Amino acid sequence: QPRIGTGSHCMDPYPCPFFEYCRSAEPAAPKYPVEDLRTSALVETLRSAGYSDLRKVPGKLLESRKHKRIAAAARSTSAITSDEFDTVLEAIAYPRHYLDFETIAFVVPRWLGTRPYQQIPFQFSCHIEKANGALEHREYLDLSGNSPVASFADALLEAVGGEGPIIVWNQGFEAGRVRELANMLPKRAKALLALIDRMVDLLPIYREHYCHRDMHGSWSIKAVLPTIAPELSYSNLDVGDGSAAQDAYLEAIDDGTSTKRRNELRKNLLAYCERDTLAMVRLARR
Repeated sequence: QPRIGTGSHCMDPYPCPFFEYCRSAEPAAPKYPVEDLRTSALVETLRSAGYSDLRKVPGKLLESRKHKRIAAAARSTSAITSDEFDTVLEAIAYPRHYLDFETIAFVVPRWLGTRPYQQIPFQFSCHIEKANGALEHREYLDLSGNSPVASFADALLEAVGGEGPIIVWNQGFEAGRVRELANMLPKRAKALLALIDRMVDLLPIYREHYCHRDMHGSWSIKAVLPTIAPELSYSNLDVGDGSAAQDAYLEAIDDGTSTKRRNELRKNLLAYCERDTLAMVRLARR
């Protein structure tokens, strides 16, 4: 057996099948380990220096502002926020359109005009919030097995209208899908590309202004949400993440899937995507 503790080397160049065996012989990991810093070189340095608990790492060993905030959050019982956080969120105009896509990528293209591994959107959820706090919800889901490209674009343009910010979490993903739709649908290109200019990304706002120890160094929406709105958990959903949504979509469009099962999958997919945009509403209101 190797005379060395477990670490990132156990995953390079691929995960070692004995990782859990070796880890079981080591002391229980601290609740907030140095791995929360999510920088392998720094983690290895701290581990080599004898640090495993992030709360015990001296500040002088952390150089970046991000790492200092993650460590400070680990030592705090409450979230660390900037003085500008509320002001930045309140500055987002109305009506607000909270938008989230679900996509599927085929190795062998299923539809003409698409390429291998292209992320094709087949579903969206859009919560529309007025200045008085009133919420509307619009959604789209195509389980026909036919190309959803044109009908998705039409439904999207109708849902978000022509004014008001479009709020997303990780703009690069939604913006990338909209650009691809614009390339595939020249007649709708101008209207689709205009949506990108309206996008407001909540992710960098939270990354800059908010940190909680229970996020464990991650600013994914599923890491941030429980620290602010634990009642909006994904644990009670039959489809609880993007991978499960893709699996549900593939099952739903299969010719062998019964109508009853397809309707069940539709309900589960709609509930999951709606939870994502409702989560953004809650995070924008904080």
